[in-house]
Amino acid sequence: MHTRWQNIYETEFLKLRNLYFLKDLKPFILVLDGVAEPGNMGTILRTALAVGLKKVVLTNGTVDPYNAKAVRSGMGAQFRLDFIYVNSLADLAASFPG
Repeated sequence: MHTRWQNIYETEFLKLRNLYFLKDLKPFILVLDGVAEPGNMGTILRTALAVGLKKVVLTNGTVDPYNAKAVRSGMGAQFRLDFIYVNSLADLAASFPG
């Protein structure tokens, strides 16, 4: 049985050649690129959870969503979201067909 708390352990770095997960992200995808302030990260994640998103794509250079300040401002939203890590927006865009 899958629990929300397992999301912490399921977070992993994905190789872009294995981006089969993209079909599961429709119709909405939240992509965060270069978010540097942990407080902003937490607020964004809290809002994402509130509107029903399940997965968030983070690019290289974005602040750690499990940073203490991000967790405080996110009010624990991080523990109910799945994170997908990619190198850059260009790599992410190249993985979409068409």
